[in-house]
Parts: sequence; C-alpha cells; structure tokens
Amino acid sequence: MLLKFLFMVIMIFAFAEGCTYRGLECPDYTLLEKHFDYEVRSYPILTWAITDEVNRLGKAAERKASKRLTEYFEGKNNRSMDITKTLPVRIKISHLNKNNYEVGFLIPSNLAKNPPCPIDMRIRIVQEPPTAYVVRSFSGYYPEIVGVPDKTWDLQAKKLAEIMKDDDSVRKTTYYKSQYDTPSLFTESRNEIWMIKEVD
Repeated sequence: MLLKFLFMVIMIFAFAEGCTYRGLECPDYTLLEKHFDYEVRSYPILTWAITDEVNRLGKAAERKASKRLTEYFEGKNNRSMDITKTLPVRIKISHLNKNNYEVGFLIPSNLAKNPPCPIDMRIRIVQEPPTAYVVRSFSGYYPEIVGVPDKTWDLQAKKLAEIMKDDDSVRKTTYYKSQYDTPSLFTESRNEIWMIKEVD
C-alpha cells in the first residue's frame, strides 16, 4: 500500500510542472508528453498584457511593443502600480500576416483576476482559456545586442512544423516565440517555440 502511494506521488510530481526562471514567475503547466525533440504541455487559464506592432522589420516591432508593455508594468496603468516582471516574453508570428507582431507579457498570478488597466489604449488585457501547446526548446549563445536572430526562430519553427506534419490538431501557420532571457554576451539563452494543439 505504501509503495502504491509513493508511486502516485512520484507520478504527480513527474507531470505537474511548476515554473520559476532566474527568480521570476513563469506559467505553471502540466506535461502531457515528452519526446526527444518536443513536448506537449497543458497550460491553465493565463492572463496576458498584449500589444501589436506592424513593421516589416521584426526586431524593430518587437522592441517598440516591448517598450510599451514595460511602461505598463512600470506604472503606466490606472493604479500607478509597479507590476512584478514575469517570463516568458511571448511573440506571436503568423505566416498569414507576416508584418504584424503581437507581443505579450504574462500578468503575475496574484494579479491575474484583477490586473491594473493600461493607460495606453494600444494595450489590451487578454485572459486565455486552458490551452495545449506543442513546444520545442532550444538554447544557444547569441552575442548580438538583438538576441536570437529571426532566421533561427524561423528554422526552429519549421523543424517543429515538420515533426508535427501528420498531426492535423496542431496549428502550424502560427507560432509563438517564447523568450526567457534578455540578450546577453555571457550566457546561453533559453528559448521555446509554442504551437497550439487542439484537444477534445
């Protein structure tokens, strides 16, 4: 009986993944599948601050949108509240609208149900329902002020789409770049590609 109980405890901890990174909150998830080159994760309801920027130069769009969201987190909101930083920074890329970049900052869990309202009307607060993603992780040393090159993100997304080519439940025309590190000359970065997986 004791062995059965211990086995159940081990299984719970094997599949329920808590998340902090470099001391910052990131979203918890349940690990549904783990493979050599990708994972399937289930995320609970998450609240994001999101803004869009249109620019044919992706890095310029991302910087401008991130600056806008940073100002919201640093007090440009209806409560003049300094919101605790979270990870990852998430950027939506669509093959159907290549010049539009949707950047999202995760609202901390303690504010998720009642976040401060943005003063900048270009920022919207979005509560996402529980969602499953296929996730491909990669790291690397990118000694560039702009961080991971766009071509590297595109390559990793194409690899994940190829892996999932026979799975029609995965949305392959849109993916999220999930960044856990700011550009640095001294450390490898943690990066993930997320694609939504439809589940019954």
